[in-house]
Amino acid sequence: MNKYIQWLIWVLFAPIISLIIWGFRTHTWSNYIDILFIVSMILFIAGFVVILVQDGIFDATSYGFRRIRYQMGGKKHRKAWENDEFMNPKQAKRDFYLVEAWAKRMTIINAILILLCLCAIFTF
Repeated sequence: MNKYIQWLIWVLFAPIISLIIWGFRTHTWSNYIDILFIVSMILFIAGFVVILVQDGIFDATSYGFRRIRYQMGGKKHRKAWENDEFMNPKQAKRDFYLVEAWAKRMTIINAILILLCLCAIFTF
């Protein structure tokens, strides 16, 4: 039951914030949808940044790019980087990276709200 409440909090968060902002603006349906879209977009971007920064996700990305750079480098560079652990990594720092559940929920819910807002805007 606790998991459903946590999902419900994120489902209602952006619409309630949008409703508060809408209270100070013109009261039209399309204006509310526009505000909900903007709030959802800001929360989606914030959630996506939290997912990227959290628990070393950049380590895995960095590992992949350094590994590709080593493999695509010329023979001279590969010979110089052969024993360099930074430029020729043998494995990622960790096998498993943990992302907090609230960040995933926030990002998923706001992505769905963005799609719903786009559908609602295109129908008017």
